Amino acid sequence: MADSRPLISPERAVRTLSVDERVDLDERLNPKDYVHKTPPREIAQFTDFNVKLAVLQHLMYEHRTVEPKFSIYDFIEIFDGRKIRLSEDGYAVIPEAKTWFDTLQIPLSALENITEIYQDARDDIYGEIFPYWDGECDTFNITSAEDFALMPNLKKSL
Repeated sequence: MADSRPLISPERAVRTLSVDERVDLDERLNPKDYVHKTPPREIAQFTDFNVKLAVLQHLMYEHRTVEPKFSIYDFIEIFDGRKIRLSEDGYAVIPEAKTWFDTLQIPLSALENITEIYQDARDDIYGEIFPYWDGECDTFNITSAEDFALMPNLKKSL
């Protein structure tokens, strides 16, 4: 007699996700979280946007000292401008996401505790700006070491 039970219970079944679908649905952010707030302290002035991204990777994604943790999925849901479709727009830098990071103000004091900065093609921040970036082009290459002076305790950068 054959067993009529399903091989996988509905609770344990794997759900198929489309590329444009948000995966971490339990981490919903309020649209107000994406409005930049002016820090009450002196602001770090970066000359190389890619150094700023490396710093934000450290502060926002690794240490969570800068919030919100930017998610392109949340951003495209609340963005009031054009309709951003990852399946079409994700193969290049998404200008609106880049602008969001570019205009984000970081207090200079937040850089004081940074002792090491690493840049890796797998860093979260790059996938938020250029979702399908393969790491092969020089889009996120740091071109100047000048901004490292903003981090007085920096000992190592890669």
